Amino acid sequence: MHLSPTRRSTRSPTPGHAADDEVREPAGSEARRRQEEGLVLLERAFSPSGDPVVGFFVYVAETTLMRSLKRRKRYHAIVPSLIGTPAILSARPGISQTELAAYLGIERATAGKQVAACLKRGWIRREVSAHDRRRFSLFITERGEQMLRRVASIIPQHENEFASALTPEERQTLKALLRKLITS
Repeated sequence: MHLSPTRRSTRSPTPGHAADDEVREPAGSEARRRQEEGLVLLERAFSPSGDPVVGFFVYVAETTLMRSLKRRKRYHAIVPSLIGTPAILSARPGISQTELAAYLGIERATAGKQVAACLKRGWIRREVSAHDRRRFSLFITERGEQMLRRVASIIPQHENEFASALTPEERQTLKALLRKLITS
């Protein structure tokens, strides 16, 4: 029996089977063949002219990344939509939510949602600014520092697994191309 990538196995692991912290994947070569065919069909539907649909592939890569983070329990601490906030505050303590949004390259309202989620987790704290009583200054907490140390210790392992199909040179090229798309 094959489980979908989002279902967890409830059986005890046996040799050749997924461990408890892994999600079982469909049969290898058949699943890869269908996924490749699906990419071709979707790109053909989105671009009858045959021009590359870069945004589509960036989107699929992002969903593949998120699925890979759910695959093993040890990666659940990596929450891409939130870990940037305490990381920026670790380097720039006391900045405002508006400044945080600029550093993250997101809208102020989105930064507000991230701040609220990080406050709830105890990763950051906010104080009324000593210089301007109308604004809040944001700071990382010890709990946030602990979370950053934890994710910094597991991200390299996840990166090696996630990007294992790429050579080190291809990883650098992909990073440079994505950075160019992001900052242009």
